[in-house]
Amino acid sequence: MTFLSPWILLGLLALPFLWWVLRITPPVPKRVIFPPLRFLKDLTADQQTSSHIPWWLLLLRMLIVGLMIIALAHPVSHISDNLPGHGTVRMVIDNDWAAAQTWDLQIAAAEQALNQLDREGRNVQIYTTATKPEAADIMSPSQARAYLKNLTPQPWFAQYNELVDHLKTDPADTTLWFGHGLAPEHFRSLANVTNRQGILRYFAPPNENLPAALYQEPGIGLE
Repeated sequence: MTFLSPWILLGLLALPFLWWVLRITPPVPKRVIFPPLRFLKDLTADQQTSSHIPWWLLLLRMLIVGLMIIALAHPVSHISDNLPGHGTVRMVIDNDWAAAQTWDLQIAAAEQALNQLDREGRNVQIYTTATKPEAADIMSPSQARAYLKNLTPQPWFAQYNELVDHLKTDPADTTLWFGHGLAPEHFRSLANVTNRQGILRYFAPPNENLPAALYQEPGIGLE
């Protein structure tokens, strides 16, 4: 297990002070003679309050505060293995017409990969397939998340052939391709180019999320 915001755990150091504060009892009330109280001395209170906090209640409160501090530190368990390669990672995202139905799944998978890149301290270059390819800026994972929020599927075909020519002159040893699951023309060419340059990981939505009439098995051996 690790923590995305470990500095928040410093709040646990305040628990002994909180324990001391909770155990403080109010000062003894000052006795003042008030004659009308004679009428009240024989009354029995329906509700009684303890003069000090029970130990189990104090322990419960301390446990709740400690758990809140740990939760704010964003604990993460079962961290996946580091992504292959080193340095900047190339990210290819299908955003042509076929991505409209699976767009949310593609972006969710891309954001999950960005979380892993953030933990590894690696940057990313993002290429989309429905626009004319151009030199992609190197971004931090946080900048890439903001970039993804502005991306939308486009109502035309993917420009795989142009992207192939561009990536031949801009190699990368690690490529993460977030596809829509279809295999249109030049799909295999793009897969072969990125695979020859290094390691290619292709992420596709489950088959049940694809239109049955359009689904095509990519049929390529990707890691």
